[in-house]
Amino acid sequence: MRLKFREEDIQKLLDNVNIVDVVSEYVPLQKTGANYKGLCPFHQDRNPSFMISPSKNISKCFVCGKGGNPITFYKEYHKISYEEAVLELAKKYNINIKVIGKYNKINEKNSIYYEILNEALEFYKENIFKNDGRSALDYLYKRGFSVDFIKKYNIGYSLNNWNSLYEYLLNKSYNIEDIKAVGLIKQGENGYYDTFRDRIMFPIYSVSGNIIGFGGRILEDRKDIAKYLNSPETVVFNKGRNLYGIEEKGFEIKKKNYAILMEGYMDVLRAKSFGFNTAIASLGTSLTESQAKLLKKFTSNVIIAYDMDNAGQEATERAIMILKSNGFNIKIVTYKDAKDPDELLTKFGKAKFLEAIKESKEDFQFLYEKYVNLYNINDIVGKKKFIEHFKEFFQNINSELEKNLYIEKFSKQIDIEIDVLKDILIDKNKKTRVYNTEIINNFVEKQKIKKRDKIEEDIIRIFFLNKDYIEYFKSYEFKDEYFNLIKNYMLKKDKGLKEILNSNEFSEENKKEILDIVNLNFKLSNNEEKEKFFLDTLIAFIRRDIKEKMKKYRETNDTMSYFKLKIEFEKLKNLQLKEEILKFYNQYILSNIEKE
Repeated sequence: MRLKFREEDIQKLLDNVNIVDVVSEYVPLQKTGANYKGLCPFHQDRNPSFMISPSKNISKCFVCGKGGNPITFYKEYHKISYEEAVLELAKKYNINIKVIGKYNKINEKNSIYYEILNEALEFYKENIFKNDGRSALDYLYKRGFSVDFIKKYNIGYSLNNWNSLYEYLLNKSYNIEDIKAVGLIKQGENGYYDTFRDRIMFPIYSVSGNIIGFGGRILEDRKDIAKYLNSPETVVFNKGRNLYGIEEKGFEIKKKNYAILMEGYMDVLRAKSFGFNTAIASLGTSLTESQAKLLKKFTSNVIIAYDMDNAGQEATERAIMILKSNGFNIKIVTYKDAKDPDELLTKFGKAKFLEAIKESKEDFQFLYEKYVNLYNINDIVGKKKFIEHFKEFFQNINSELEKNLYIEKFSKQIDIEIDVLKDILIDKNKKTRVYNTEIINNFVEKQKIKKRDKIEEDIIRIFFLNKDYIEYFKSYEFKDEYFNLIKNYMLKKDKGLKEILNSNEFSEENKKEILDIVNLNFKLSNNEEKEKFFLDTLIAFIRRDIKEKMKKYRETNDTMSYFKLKIEFEKLKNLQLKEEILKFYNQYILSNIEKE
């Protein structure tokens, strides 16, 4: 369901938000009389054609026509929905507005997860300024982070005991399964315990500003435990699809039109502390296709500033290939006397880092210098291998013009004819289709669901609406043995969803499938809708059973049985009242199913 707002609230928002304030955050403006003008943000504008009228509270480009009031400008600029624009502007300018509609039920379910994660964040933030968090605070002080910076970026601390967060959230009356679902607790032999313990905590936000997970760093480097620990994959968090530091809809990145890609939390935070607000990181993983596509929404320009060790340089090479295939302009920062951006900025300051950015290398040149150290290009075999090493790079270039420009440059560097290089690196170097594992797995899972019988799924769904409904199907043998397992477990032990999810009789995959089925119950908002769904399922079940039997009788020429069932089928069409449906169902079960 889409969000709805009262007309008076929309008007209040427009009355209190100045178009000049909104636009000037993203477009440099120049005053011209009573109005303002600037370069249009919606097309390639060389002469200022974007006009802003404070008196009318509107903006308009006199070339492409885009603009509008503060809400529509904000919506167009950030490429979001009207409803999102209203909510974000209201929050930004502290204007209270009332929502009279609701998000769809999936978002409603997710809202409890965001609420729990926010509560956990408040817990971690409070800890770092208590006596128990003194060691974490001292560590950050020594690393050069001020109290104001710690507060600004919501850095916290997870206590050094087994279940402090677990008990805190239980006292807040949150459901154990929901806490577990967002990866904050785990279950062991002796009960539940906190996922993060004795770690500095970094909140991870989605692009839309929702907290979706955490990263935790140990206070002292040890070999027996991982230095960094991320939240596990959850319904709201997928580390391969998100980027650390890109929250607030990438305002800074979009505004400055470039991003600085780093490896870790501390690199990003250090960069931000020195004013490099476009710094982001790929959450402890190699850059993924999904992350590149996310970043492309905000800019096409990336400066890679990974670590200078071998692992960091290999990661740089992989990132270049992914970014190149997505059409990015890429520069790579290299530096000496420091292992990573954090250390470079700490030791030498902002000027040294700016110098490194200024001297950054284009992707092709970076790879050239990297590969030339691997082979002796004065040797024929070595030169051949050296050239072939560039095949993947050229496969990932989408522009034919760009390919030819690189070939021309390459030809001069290694003294090989252009046509020879073109034949090796372009004409006979077609990219082999690589299947995205994530997409394949999702497709397979969807196919599994499609193969499941829709009516049988609905029957299982009504079991979780009301356990009394199981009685109507206790004699029915599901085609899917997995569904029989659920039915028998619930019948024999008089158990429900909670017990199934905590049971060892069901695998984690089975439990996930159950949740996927039951989640659709959130669409049923009241008892009347639940009862209707139950009755509709009964009718659908009988209708299909009659059709299957009629088909069998037709094939065996059992005309009398066929027409008896046809009469039953016609009766079914006229049933409306609950009592009529239940009576028909009970009679049908007795006269047909039990006979067989």
